Amino acid sequence: MIQARLRISGQLTARQRADRVSFVIKELGLAKCRNTKIGISGIKKGISGGESKRVTFAAELLTNPPILFCDEPTTGLDSFMAESIVAVLKNLARSGKTIICTIHQPSSQLYNLFDRVLYLAAGRVAFLGNPENAVALMQSCGFTCPRNYNPADMIIETLAVTAVKKEECLQRVNAICDKFSESDEGKSIMETVRMHETTVGAYPRVRKAAPFSDQIIALLYRSLIDNWRNPSLARAKMIQKVIMGLFVGLLYFHTNRDTQSGVYNLNGALFYLVAELTYATLFGILTFMPADYPILVREYHDGLYSVACYYATRAMSYVPLFTLDGFIMILISYWMVGFSSFSFLQVFVMFGTALLIEQSASAFGVMLSTVSPSYPIAVSIAGPLLTLLSLTGGLYANVGELPVYISWIQYISWFRYGFEGFVINQWTNVTVSAVNETAFQRSNQILEQYSFDRNNLPLAYLSFRAISALLRVFRGFKYNPLRDRVDSVSLDSRQLFLATLFLTILIFLFPTIFVYCAVFSSLHYGICLIRFLLSRFLDSANELFCCT
Repeated sequence: MIQARLRISGQLTARQRADRVSFVIKELGLAKCRNTKIGISGIKKGISGGESKRVTFAAELLTNPPILFCDEPTTGLDSFMAESIVAVLKNLARSGKTIICTIHQPSSQLYNLFDRVLYLAAGRVAFLGNPENAVALMQSCGFTCPRNYNPADMIIETLAVTAVKKEECLQRVNAICDKFSESDEGKSIMETVRMHETTVGAYPRVRKAAPFSDQIIALLYRSLIDNWRNPSLARAKMIQKVIMGLFVGLLYFHTNRDTQSGVYNLNGALFYLVAELTYATLFGILTFMPADYPILVREYHDGLYSVACYYATRAMSYVPLFTLDGFIMILISYWMVGFSSFSFLQVFVMFGTALLIEQSASAFGVMLSTVSPSYPIAVSIAGPLLTLLSLTGGLYANVGELPVYISWIQYISWFRYGFEGFVINQWTNVTVSAVNETAFQRSNQILEQYSFDRNNLPLAYLSFRAISALLRVFRGFKYNPLRDRVDSVSLDSRQLFLATLFLTILIFLFPTIFVYCAVFSSLHYGICLIRFLLSRFLDSANELFCCT
């Protein structure tokens, strides 16, 4: 039904789509495996190889095309399954469709199922017509097919050009091709070709994609179903976060906030939470593209949807998965460690900061997965970059004392903004009982130790969203590596830019505005910010369209 929604959504009603799906399933003999998972060959058990081929045909037949081009449909199948696939194609041909197949080394039974065969050799047509006539042509050229021998094998061997006897082979091939072109059948075919060359122009591809809303619904539903049916990643992340939450809670259990060592321990725990939320989210999402790439390439070339639509729905489907696990770890460690007070506002800010950290890390992870040609390269790139971002995060070095040639990194580091948000939330309005003159006398001194200012909290959250938004828009402009692999930079960058920008505003910026309003109790500020963002977005979109 998902394929039907993507392929024929704009042409048929929901009931008509369901009827069409049922008809195609029955036509291709897939009724018995209708509710069976397709699976992955050699990895996950599912339907057989022949059934998998028929499912591919079924997806194409939903649009009822008059012509089907099948590239080696029997590859990887045994003789029985290969014959069953060709039999299905022959039945489709009898229903009035034109089926064109490329096939290598067919068995004699398989060969006899074809109505017409075409042999190509050295860039020329050696034969086109009924299979029986191909054997007759070879006999007229002096090449006889032995008894009980596969005619296809004999003809292929005769037309083969080997490196050892290249000149001799080419002479034989040219003689056969000349013989066919001079025959009555060859002349008739060439006359038909010349007639169509002069009377018929090129036929443009006119497949119309489903409406954008249907693409979003179908792809998002498929992504959510895929996540639900493959819970291994979610299960592993939940178990990991429970274990790490308990470990952090036990390591810093009820840390004394009135000692200098206790202050440093709490700040170390806060920075560890930032690092754990980042690394687990980023490396968990680096598999974003490799697993789905074959499906994306096939369906994109079929004109079902754009790369931007695919990316948007896949990113949205990961939001619940890469949000809940962080909340679980924060929930466990918050009360065990004894972070700040138990006021609703501070707990809310803690969870909101964790959410923004995970979203920034996920945006960075998806960007790396799309611009990297493979998973190992993405991991190799991620390590050094994360090290730079964490070193300027505020724990290892005072952000106010960084060298000028390095300090700029902190402004693009969500480690810094996340750690600053956690520290400000932890030590604002907290009474510190100093035990000696060298200890912190006031909670503000703790913030000053790291060059943090409690007034920076709104700016820190806004910077979070700016980083996440820029990473997503950067993916829009820097999608060339992915587009090169998909379609040699054929995707409209303007379309992708607007899609990523709209997605960022709709899904990621508006929840942040809500956090601002809740944390700072300023509805007027939130309304003004919404108006500002909307006006800037509309102005930018209008300017972009006018310029192009």
